[in-house]
This record gives sequence, structure tokens and C-alpha cells, in this order.
Amino acid sequence: IWPSSRGGLFVMNIERDEIRQLTREVAYLIWSQETNDIAFLWQHENHNIAVMNSDNTNRRLLFHNRLVISPYSWSPDGKFLACHVASRSQWGAEYKDFDRLYILDIAGNLVYQRDWRVALLAWSPDSQRIACIAPSKNGDEEQPPCVYVMGRDGSALRPVGFTYYETEIAWSPDSQQISFIRYDMDTYTYALGVN
Repeated sequence: IWPSSRGGLFVMNIERDEIRQLTREVAYLIWSQETNDIAFLWQHENHNIAVMNSDNTNRRLLFHNRLVISPYSWSPDGKFLACHVASRSQWGAEYKDFDRLYILDIAGNLVYQRDWRVALLAWSPDSQRIACIAPSKNGDEEQPPCVYVMGRDGSALRPVGFTYYETEIAWSPDSQQISFIRYDMDTYTYALGVN
């Protein structure tokens, strides 16, 4: 599955060497491993997240915003989608500086939202929790960003450790631990952190 240079979304059956076009416009697609649904940004300027079955049926609008949506991520069980929306005043007079995290169910119902800038979203394998990278809680611009873990409804939010925005987060298969690149404020060094 890939977008063409003109923005179309195609699915290829590798065994039969067949290619099928599903849409004419698409950006930033993700495929649910559990439900076989495809989520994608549709009409990129309007920032709609649409969802459809991989056979191009049951297309529906899951989320709409006039602002930039990035990143966004399916939960492994295919029941939730988390996304980040951003606005920046330098884009024009009608824009304000804010960031917001949304967690939606597969029907598009809002499960959780918070005014928060997140740079990465990583679901636990059991789909019960989500980890993200965001500015440190105290808002000190001098401090590096932090890895946070919370329930899929925003509950039990807790910081795990300092990191940097370009890092990855990996969950253990049993959803009990995460690993990331930890930043040590005392020694100014990076190391693999496991929590």
C-alpha cells in the first residue's frame, strides 16, 4: 500500500501481482493490524482522518480538524486512534499557538483530549496504555522533553524519564515495560532506559 506521486492510495496483492487504486488523494496512512482497516489523512489541506476497509468499503470520516494532524496512531486492538493537532501563530493571523492530544474510539467518539504537545505516540501491545514524548510537566524550556505513560482514557498519567524528541519508545510484549533513550540531567549523557 502506498501513495502515488499524484496522491492516490493503492493496494497491491503481492501473490497475484495485482494493484488496485482505492483513493485519488491520501497522506500519512496507517493500517490496523487487528481490524484490517486503513486510516489516512484525506484531503490533506482539510486534515480529515478517514477510515475504510482494505477492500475500499465502509469509508467514513473519523476525525476532522482544520489544523495539522501529526502524529496519529492506531491502538493494536484497532479500537482506538490517538492523534495530535497543532496550531502555530507564525502560519497566519487566524492561527493561535496551541497543541492538543485526542484519543478517539473507532466510531469517532472522543474518549480523551488534553491541551498538550506530543511528538510521538506509542501504544502498549495490550492497547490499555499509551506512551508519548512531551515537554516536561513544569514547563521549563531548559529541561529536555519527557516520556509519559497514561491509560488510553488519559488516566494514571505519569512521567517516566527525560529523553529527546527524536527518540523511539518500545513496549515489552507483555505491556509491562517500556524502553527509550533516557537523558541524565546530572551527567548530560544519554543511555537506554527501561521502566
